[in-house]
Order: sequence, then C-alpha cells, then structure tokens
Amino acid sequence: MSNAMFALQVNDGDSKVFLNESPGGEGYRTAPEAAPPAQPAKGCGKGKRSNEDGGKQALERLSVLRAAASEHTDDAKPVELDLFDMKLGAEGAEMLAAELESDVSCPVHVLNLCKNKLGDEGAAAIAKIIKVDKLRSLRSIDLRMNKIALAGAERLGLALGANHTLTSLDISSNDFNTKAAACIALALESNTTLETLGLEYNTMADEGAERMALALSKNSTLTTLLMRSCEIRARGAASLARALAVNRSLKKFDISTNEFGDEGAESFLDALKANNVITQLDMFGCDVGPRNSAAVRAALRANEDAESAAASKPTPSPST
Repeated sequence: MSNAMFALQVNDGDSKVFLNESPGGEGYRTAPEAAPPAQPAKGCGKGKRSNEDGGKQALERLSVLRAAASEHTDDAKPVELDLFDMKLGAEGAEMLAAELESDVSCPVHVLNLCKNKLGDEGAAAIAKIIKVDKLRSLRSIDLRMNKIALAGAERLGLALGANHTLTSLDISSNDFNTKAAACIALALESNTTLETLGLEYNTMADEGAERMALALSKNSTLTTLLMRSCEIRARGAASLARALAVNRSLKKFDISTNEFGDEGAESFLDALKANNVITQLDMFGCDVGPRNSAAVRAALRANEDAESAAASKPTPSPST
C-alpha cells in the first residue's frame, strides 16, 4: 500500500489538493501549514466569523477532499484535513465531529485543528472522534492553541486511554494546569499506540511533571515527548529523570526553557547512566551550567554511537 498522503490547502475561493509522497521520499513536498485567513464578509465585522460559518467551511473542505480521494480508488491513501485557524469554536467542532462519524468513506489520517478556539466543549467533541471505533484511520491530531482547560483535558484523557490507533497528539499552548496534565498522563498508562505527545507551553509545574513521570515509568510506546516551557523546576525534573532511568522507549525529550538549573541537570545525568536509548534531550534555557551541559551532550553522543553500531550489525541468517 502506498504511503502517499492527500493534503488539502484552500485559499479564498481557490481549492487545491496536493498529493504528497511520504517524508523523505523523492518528490516529497510538505503542504503549507495554513491557508491565509479568509476575508471577513460584509456586515460581519473585521476578522469576525461565526462558529457556524467556520463549521460550514470545514465541511466544505472535507467534501473537496473526499471528492479528490474518490478519484484515486486504486489505492487507499491517507488524508490530511488542514483546518488551521478556521475559528470553529465548540459549535463548529461539533458539526465536524458529527460529519466525520457519519461518513467514513474518505477516512481522515491527519487532522489539524490548531488555533480554532475550541475550548472545553469543542475538545469534548473532538474526544468523541478519538474514542469512536469507526475512525480507525485517524493517526494524528493537532489541538494547539485552543484554550482547552481541565474539563476538556478530562474528556481527551478518557478518549486517549481508550484509543488504539492514534500515534501523534499535540495539545501544546492550551490552558492546562497540573490537574489537566495529570488527565493526559493517566491515559498514557493504558495507551499502547501513541508515539508523539506535545504538551509545550502548558502550566504543568512540578506536580504535573511528577504525574507525567509516573506515566513514563509505565509507558513503553512513546518515543517523542515535548514539554518545553511547562514551569518545571528541580523537583519535577528529578521525578522525570527517575522515570527516564527505567523507560526504554523515549528517544526524544524536549524539556527546554524550564528553570530546573544544574540540580535538575544532574538528575538527568544520573538517569543517562542507566538509559542508553534516548538520543535527544533538549535543555536549552534551563539555567544549566557549561559543565553539566557538556556532560549531557557526551552521554547522548554515546547513546547515538551505540545505536548506530547496533544498526550496522548484520542481521544473523536463520539457522538451517
């Protein structure tokens, strides 16, 4: 089966469908991250658009995408639905969720809902999409910058815990507190498919980091975790480091711009003595001195060298 992907990019009055090859493939071309914002209709006020209008435009984009995909019936190609900054709100999110659940003739593989003012109610609607079995094609959801707080995090956490297909979820830059972060962390304890999780720019603090550490000590599928600027200090860093010492799946961990200083860095150094799997640990802007920074880099290079050496070993031929 081909790994090609349909990506829809719609400008004012001009719909285009791009057929992208898989990343790294010959001719691969990433679709633009977002369409320019639509011009406000007369009488709607500058930059204003109702949630219902946003929902209708989202459904129009989905309809165009379905029509394009139907022309390639020889192969089932995953679909990317890019709804960046459509200002869907809760009402538009509910319209989209209902449509996606009612017609899966063109399964959506990647759903970009970044910057749509979903709030907790809109997040609850998207949680239904994550949870339902009919949308088993869905692999990636971008929910950044949507003002999602504790109530929305609770619904997303419950859905994620029951989901067995999603591999990437980004909920960075929302209104999470420590309890909201705990809801997502709890889901990681039972989820067995998620590989990438973005939690950047949320107020997790040490309490949220401690809850995430507990999840990391149990989870065995997450490979990338983004926790930049989450107000984590030395105590939270120490908890995460202890989890890292026993975790054997995480390869990339971005914990930059958290003020845990050398005390936190030394905790991670201790963890790296036991962990030979992680190869990227970003601690930029964490008030870490040059000595500890150099030591962390050296430990990560050793892991990279070990990984490269293991990959270069010839595969043993089966015994006859």
